[in-house]
Amino acid sequence: MNENKKSSQLLNGLIAGMVVGGIFGILFAPDKGKKTRKKILNKRDDAKEFMKVRLHNLLEDIQDRLESTTEKASKYLDIEKALNSKIMKLTLKIQDDCPELMKYIGEMTEGMPAEDNPEVTIRNLKTYCNSLETMYKKYMAEHKTGISQN
Repeated sequence: MNENKKSSQLLNGLIAGMVVGGIFGILFAPDKGKKTRKKILNKRDDAKEFMKVRLHNLLEDIQDRLESTTEKASKYLDIEKALNSKIMKLTLKIQDDCPELMKYIGEMTEGMPAEDNPEVTIRNLKTYCNSLETMYKKYMAEHKTGISQN
């Protein structure tokens, strides 16, 4: 993003330089006043048209990025919702099938956000979900083989 900003600033500087240079070139050219004013107006109109096209392209780029970001956010929310649902189902399953494990759920730190980084991420949720699933399956294999593991 920083390089985009630098490129945009460079391009804007070049455009401004061209416009100013063109105006000074016209002003000091050996033409009559009427012809010089017409050249200045033409250069101004050309610069305005160029800037309109540039602005239009910039707005299209912003719109594309916004749409892409919206899509990514929607996918992220869908994944987060599915993981939270799976975590809830696993927690209820543990509560029903092996309530003695409930005390360990509060103590589980794997996949949980840390104090220095409290953000909940998809990776955190996946790790926590996998930990719950592993704990449940291991316990069921060792203690209660008669209860369905699905």
